[in-house]
Amino acid sequence: MARRPSTRVPRYREIAQILRAELADEVYAFGGIFPKELDLCERFAVSRFTVRNAMAELEAAGLVERRKAIGTIVR
Repeated sequence: MARRPSTRVPRYREIAQILRAELADEVYAFGGIFPKELDLCERFAVSRFTVRNAMAELEAAGLVERRKAIGTIVR
């Protein structure tokens, strides 16, 4: 019996979609500081690893820029 591929969206992708929508709605100001990883972990009740994957998607899409010692900047 063949197994059907899962159609479930990974949690980090769900979070990235939510954050992408908030960026589109200008919840976060252009050039402003994005919420910290730990705050997002609390908000979504997920691990830091999950939040980092979501943030990596946003960064790859050019929506945010991560800067060491500063934080994540909205682009």
